[in-house]
Amino acid sequence: MKMDIIIPVSFNDCFKLRDNITYIKKYIVANNIIVIGCEKVYDAISELWNDSVLFINEEELISLSEVTSYFYHITESSFSKPTWYYQQFLKLCYAHITQNEYYLVWDADTALVKPCSFFDSTTGLPYFDMKTEYHAPYFSTINTLFPDVNKIARGSFISEHMVFKKQYVLEMINEIENNISIVGTSFWEKILNAAKADNLKTTASFSEFETYGSWVLTRHPDSYILREWSSLRHAVNYYDSMKSALKDRFFLSKEYDAVSIEYGHSDIKYIMSPMSILFWNPLFKLIWKPSHLMHFLHDRGLAYWPGEKEAYHTKGK
Repeated sequence: MKMDIIIPVSFNDCFKLRDNITYIKKYIVANNIIVIGCEKVYDAISELWNDSVLFINEEELISLSEVTSYFYHITESSFSKPTWYYQQFLKLCYAHITQNEYYLVWDADTALVKPCSFFDSTTGLPYFDMKTEYHAPYFSTINTLFPDVNKIARGSFISEHMVFKKQYVLEMINEIENNISIVGTSFWEKILNAAKADNLKTTASFSEFETYGSWVLTRHPDSYILREWSSLRHAVNYYDSMKSALKDRFFLSKEYDAVSIEYGHSDIKYIMSPMSILFWNPLFKLIWKPSHLMHFLHDRGLAYWPGEKEAYHTKGK
């Protein structure tokens, strides 16, 4: 099934997208790729825009200044950054303007390393791609927004992408806005209030992926299929850029579906030891899978991540 791919992107991540977009086009069947960002993003990667890669100014969906002002008002703090929540609200707001039944949200700092379908070929249902993250404040916020919705999936919906169904997103937004027990008018005001000011100042308190996934499994339990998704999220420990990781995509695809370059996840951007040359040795890549090589390096104190495969296993659940 064809759909649009939407990619909200900050200025800092837009250059990763420039390296990544070739493989998004190559490995995902879609109508259009729609990048959502500010004017600075539009100018920085202007060579990307064509008939299949489109740009939407984020201000057309929701005002950053309004979100920022409201965030600082309820937290009474200028220390926390509201932009992390803002990009999540953009993903939900897109449901108001899309003409398609589904849209795929994709993180700009994540790249596929092999072709992938996001709908089951037999049933036509979309996949929820599951991983292993768990962060309790997300579910506290969810339960405030929807008192009967709790964590019911064994895995995590946070897999750096998600297929959203327009109808369900709009239903969920409407349910949030009709919850009179939470202060606010718009859905995003109510989400911020449900997350609670003290939490907003100290930790990540809302996940659009965990919220939508948990809500759908409660309200429409048979509308998605849960699938194992394996990705190398902490690839920044092994690669210094998206471009270098993608050069290694055939090796990585032995075990992984995708790779993420998230600089905030590590104080060390990539392996600094001279012995790290082993990680790029073609012979080792021929005989080992990525996690085997990572374990080899880690056991000798040469790597900063143990090679644990971050994946949710659907079998036997």
